[in-house]
Amino acid sequence: MPDPVLRTIGLTKRFGGLVAVDHFSMEIFPGSIRGIIGPNGAGKTTVFNLISRIYTQDEGEIYLDDVDISNADQIQVSKLGIARTFQNTRLFTGLNVLDNVKVALDSSAEYSMFSAMFGFGKRQREEKLIEKRALDCLELLNLSVYARQRPSNLAYGIQRRVEIARALVSNPKVLMLDEPAAGLNPEEVNQLMQYIQDIRVKYPELAILVIEHRMELVMNLCEYIYVQDFGESIAQGSPEEIQKSPEVLMAYLGEEEN
Repeated sequence: MPDPVLRTIGLTKRFGGLVAVDHFSMEIFPGSIRGIIGPNGAGKTTVFNLISRIYTQDEGEIYLDDVDISNADQIQVSKLGIARTFQNTRLFTGLNVLDNVKVALDSSAEYSMFSAMFGFGKRQREEKLIEKRALDCLELLNLSVYARQRPSNLAYGIQRRVEIARALVSNPKVLMLDEPAAGLNPEEVNQLMQYIQDIRVKYPELAILVIEHRMELVMNLCEYIYVQDFGESIAQGSPEEIQKSPEVLMAYLGEEEN
């Protein structure tokens, strides 16, 4: 088995007297899909916010390809290869779909100030490459037809895919999806699962980490699942193991399996 691309060791985050995440440890390997589940308020999104450096941990460490990123900032971890989506779509309503995806690559452009001002050589080549990468991601997620449209004119499920395309375009090592099926109907959830499988085929080394309440998505996509409850890790294992766990049944149903 290869080394994990992402590891967390004892991640802990407190908000006043509330322990939102209590010593969360996890590892995810290249090409794998892993999930984090738990009831509302379990600390799942806080874990994502710690890994993506929106929050600073009170304790614990984070490693990306064995490089300690525990004290990195959001821009640094993005450049190192961590990309994410959010529970609520964060698209720019003033830009069309293509430009919403392209904007994720603005910081990677390598042309000089002179060429940026006067439109020479390298800037034009860079812009073409950025547009091609963005269009490739839109095509993968069946979004090409919407490239010139504003996100606000599109159905919510399509907007969710646009955000995934924007995260994917930077060619990350780890793609973190925060409730990608939120607000989708059953048919759209099935389509989303197929799109995630398509991403996996195209990017076989990409590690995908998913937070999700829709159990049909988690159980069908994820090979390994971490379960959080009130900030604590109460179970981890394969989908089959998680479905049989008394601790998980207690957290979700309030009673143990008879």
